Amino acid sequence: YKAIYDEFQGESILKDEILANLFVALLLKIKTLYLSANTPVKESASESKLVTGFKKLLDSEFKKVTSSEEDYHALNVQDYATKLNLHPNYFNTVIKAKSGKTANDWIQERTLSAAKSLLKNTGFNAKVIAFKLGFSEATHFSRFFKNQTNQSPLEYRKSLHV
Repeated sequence: YKAIYDEFQGESILKDEILANLFVALLLKIKTLYLSANTPVKESASESKLVTGFKKLLDSEFKKVTSSEEDYHALNVQDYATKLNLHPNYFNTVIKAKSGKTANDWIQERTLSAAKSLLKNTGFNAKVIAFKLGFSEATHFSRFFKNQTNQSPLEYRKSLHV
C-alpha cells in the first residue's frame, strides 16, 4: 500500500504505468492469499459428498414409492436442498457442475424410473401410479411420461408384454 501511496504522491513521468503495475501486483498478492486459504481440493471433496448425499437421498425417497402402499409426496429441488441444509441455488449449481445434470433432471429421471418400475411390476393403473409418484393429476403424469418416453403409460406397459 505504501508503495502505491508514495508513487501516487510523486511526480514521475511514468506515474500511471507504475501505479497500474503496482495495482496488478497488489491484486496478485490478494489472489495468492485467497487461494492459500481456500484450497480447491477441499471444496471438490465436499461438493462430491454433496452429490453423493443427494443421490442417496433421492434413492431413499423413491424407495418409499415402490415399497409403500401410501401415496408419496413428491419432492422438488427446494425440498432436497432443505433436507441437505443448503440454499437451492448453491445446491443446484454444485449438482450441475459435478454431474453435468441439474437436480431437477436427476429428480425427473428417478421419477421416470419409478414409474417404469411400477408399470412393469404392479397392476396399478396410471391414475394410481400418478398419485403414488406425487402428481396432482393423472393427466400430468401421463404427459410427463409421454414427454420422456414418447409412449403413454399404457403403451409402455403393453410394449413390455409383446
